[in-house]
Amino acid sequence: MSASMTDKPEAPVGRSPFVPLALLALTLTALLASQTWSLAVERATLATAQENQQPQVEQATKMRAALDKLVATTRSFANEGSPAAQAVVNELAKRGVTINPAAAASAPK
Repeated sequence: MSASMTDKPEAPVGRSPFVPLALLALTLTALLASQTWSLAVERATLATAQENQQPQVEQATKMRAALDKLVATTRSFANEGSPAAQAVVNELAKRGVTINPAAAASAPK
């Protein structure tokens, strides 16, 4: 027999799982940090966009209140018998515009 057959097989070298686990933990930490940073930047961008839209939202709210007041006044004229106001109210109803009678009382001046 040869010398290689009589020798004992070499025992596998025990490797520590520290290095792969450390690399996994480092990768996971980097991924989470990257995601956190990205979400923080996106949140700041969305907050800025919301702040920039605030004047338009306020203007639209005022416009809607004025429109509600105008439509409620037109409806009251239609209820009093004005044919022109009745035609306007009927046309608004055909187009799906709802008339809120309480809007005239709550509209800012």
